[in-house]
Amino acid sequence: MCSDHLHRLVEISPKVTISSFMGYLKGDNSLIICQKNSQ
Repeated sequence: MCSDHLHRLVEISPKVTISSFMGYLKGDNSLIICQKNSQ
């Protein structure tokens, strides 16, 4: 479990919906981000 959290400012393409981008972030990629930032 990721004990810390982080804030990111991102710019996404107008072709990508906010909900699909959030789903992408909350999926498996959040585990990868957590692991990289905990090192």
